[in-house]
Amino acid sequence: MRKHVLVVDDDIYIAELLRLILKRAGFDVTMLFHGVDVINYLGNEAPDIILLDMSLPGYDGLEILKWLRQKLGDENTPVIMLSAHATAQSKMLAQELGANDYVTKPFNLHALTERIRVLTKPALSSLSPDFTGQTAQI
Repeated sequence: MRKHVLVVDDDIYIAELLRLILKRAGFDVTMLFHGVDVINYLGNEAPDIILLDMSLPGYDGLEILKWLRQKLGDENTPVIMLSAHATAQSKMLAQELGANDYVTKPFNLHALTERIRVLTKPALSSLSPDFTGQTAQI
């Protein structure tokens, strides 16, 4: 089953480049450009991972991340923050709010794609839900 990536960036060129690269890598991609649209979308849809720009119109990336984790109660969807202006403070705040990763623009597309693959890989426990850790008796 193809994983679904939500790409959120107000720069249409970056969003489109990410869409093309991720499609070629086998992902389904939805693009959004405005913070309000992201809030509306996430209220109804559940992507497998979110690439979230820090600087957006409407609500910024940190506000959306906080809303996702606290108001919506979604602690499981991986979020990779994207930023052209990374500071130690913004990285720490994103981590405190529940970001799984923080990538500074410009970024290496191959490395970002691999980060997405790692974060969307199923957990070992979800691969064998009936596993109890006990030895089978024959």
